[in-house]
Amino acid sequence: MSARAGRFPNIFAFAAVLVVLALAAGGGRAEEGQQLVEANFAGYHSYVSFTRLVFGTGGMRPDGFKINFDQAAKKVILYPEKGLLGLTFAPIGQLDDLVHDVELVEDDSGRRGIVVKLDPAIRTIKASYLSMPYRIVLDFYRSAKAGDAGFLPVDRPVRTIALDPGHGGREKGSGSGKLTEKDIALDISLRLRKTLSMKGYRVVMTRDKDVDAAPDDRAGAANNARADLFISIHASGSFSGKGTGAMLYTLAEGELDGGRSKWPLKWEEQAAPYLPDSIRLAGGIIKALGSPYGQGASLRSAGLVGFDGLAMPAVLVEVGDLDDPDQAALLMDDAFRDKLTAGIAAGVDDYAKGRGR
Repeated sequence: MSARAGRFPNIFAFAAVLVVLALAAGGGRAEEGQQLVEANFAGYHSYVSFTRLVFGTGGMRPDGFKINFDQAAKKVILYPEKGLLGLTFAPIGQLDDLVHDVELVEDDSGRRGIVVKLDPAIRTIKASYLSMPYRIVLDFYRSAKAGDAGFLPVDRPVRTIALDPGHGGREKGSGSGKLTEKDIALDISLRLRKTLSMKGYRVVMTRDKDVDAAPDDRAGAANNARADLFISIHASGSFSGKGTGAMLYTLAEGELDGGRSKWPLKWEEQAAPYLPDSIRLAGGIIKALGSPYGQGASLRSAGLVGFDGLAMPAVLVEVGDLDDPDQAALLMDDAFRDKLTAGIAAGVDDYAKGRGR
């Protein structure tokens, strides 16, 4: 079965939640024929702006679980719709300043659930899942300001965009002579920064001059800036060989979820919940490049170095193939670069407007 990353449909319930009681030793037993669900706490990681918790589901599909919010008590309750949670889950205690406790509880009807007690600063909660094995991923984001109201399970607004000009310094990339990939990528990124800034976005750059930049440093710069999107610009034939038009890449699913969770969570699992949005972002850019800018584009996936550490939707844009003489000639033209820039910016803007910018 291939690795997957996605969002639960209609998992957020704002009605009355389970009335929970502390679990008594030996309490609650699976009825005859009832499935015993051995859920477990797989791990957590604290990031700058959010905390991630991951729960193993004991082999049950993640969409077999319900996730309820108790807004007044600042709790999230996770429980299987059918079956009974096993008694192997032990209370965890406070994890960081956002997650105050994780424990197993039981209501007066014998239904068990996992309760996560949260800090009042929590503003946004997102749920997704991983497979091989099945795991539920809960991300808890801190409030923009102290005392911000309640839980807002909405798509992440786009305010800050990280632009990543490929290569740089000793890494020239494709091309030769006066036309190298590192220079093309930087020039288009600088044009894109100007265009996006004029549209009202905050834009950060992983490099804004001809310097070396390691993949982890690029991801770290975007994460530390709390960027909402990451766009990497390249101009290489390394993925496709000879070809025409631009190409959009997202991280391949297999790069996200190759094994069991460990303590702490594997760094690469940070990117998994954002893959669906990355694909939507890439689709928006492809559409914008095709019309009205007349630049054909296609979507692919690959093992993109450094992308596995990004905590946001991310795409790589191959604006052309410098190993193709015809495309190299186009990329020398300022008007052509302006068209590429305008198309990418239009695609980003279209995506952002659908996310409550």
